[in-house]
Amino acid sequence: MTALNKVFDRTVALPTISQVVYELVEMTKNDKIELSEIVERVRQDQTIAAKVIRVANSSFYGESGRVSSVDRAVNIVGLQTLRTTVITSGVMSAFPRVLGINMAQYWRHGLTSAFMALEMARFLDDDCEEAFTAGLMQGLGVLLIHLRLPDEAKLISAEVNPLDLSKRIDLEQKLLGFSHNEVAAELLLRWRFPERIRNAISNYPDATKGDLLCKIVCCSSEYAWCKISGLGERLIMTTLDAQITGELGLTQAWFEKRSATVANAVDSIVISR
Repeated sequence: MTALNKVFDRTVALPTISQVVYELVEMTKNDKIELSEIVERVRQDQTIAAKVIRVANSSFYGESGRVSSVDRAVNIVGLQTLRTTVITSGVMSAFPRVLGINMAQYWRHGLTSAFMALEMARFLDDDCEEAFTAGLMQGLGVLLIHLRLPDEAKLISAEVNPLDLSKRIDLEQKLLGFSHNEVAAELLLRWRFPERIRNAISNYPDATKGDLLCKIVCCSSEYAWCKISGLGERLIMTTLDAQITGELGLTQAWFEKRSATVANAVDSIVISR
C-alpha cells in the first residue's frame, strides 16, 4: 500500500469531469469538424453554454449584455478561449466547495497561473492549451487533500497558506508522506489527461530537471502566488529560480508587460461566474 492510498483508497467517489468537457476539447482541436457542430454540442450542456455566453459578455470583449446566443458567443471568444472556458468550467464543477479553502481566491490563483502559463507557452513556442491546463490543475492536489484528509490539511494550512504551493511541499511530505503535486498527477491520470501535463505537475518542485512545460508551471504558479498574496509582480524575479528564468529568457519587464493581459483574461472568467 502506498502513501497516496490515504487519498485514493476510499469508498467515496472521486471528483469527476463531465464527458462533455472531454468531447468538446477534442472537437475544438479537430480541423475537420465544422464550427456549427461545436456550437450544437455546447448548446446541449446548459452549464457550459451559459458560461461561454457570460464570458462573451464580459468587459474583456466589449460586448457587455449584448450576446444572448451560443453561436455568437463562440464566434466572439474564438476556439482557444472556448477550450479554456470548457476546461475551466469542467474543473470548477468538479470542486464546487472545499472546506478550509476560499474557493474564489483559489480559482483566481489557478486562473492567474493558467493564463500566465499560456502567455509563457506562446512566448516559448510550446503548446498553449497544455500550458493553460497544467497551470489551472496544478493545485488540485491541495483540494483533494482537504477533501479526503481534513484534519491533516488543517494542520498544514495552519503553517502554510493553501495557495503558497511551493512552500507546502516539505510539510506535506513530513505529515502525509506525499505532496499535493503527486496527488494532482494521480488524479489527472484517473481523469485520463495527457502524460506530459501529469509529469509537469508531478515534477514541478524540481523544475530545473523537468521539461519546458514543467518549468513553465513552476514559474506561472509563483507568479500567481505573488499576485494573490499581495506581494505583487515586482517581486516575482526574487522568488523564481535564476537558472530557470535565465534559460527561458524571462525578465521582470517580460512579466510586467503581460500582467494586464493575464489579469483581464482572469477577470473575464471569474467575474462571469
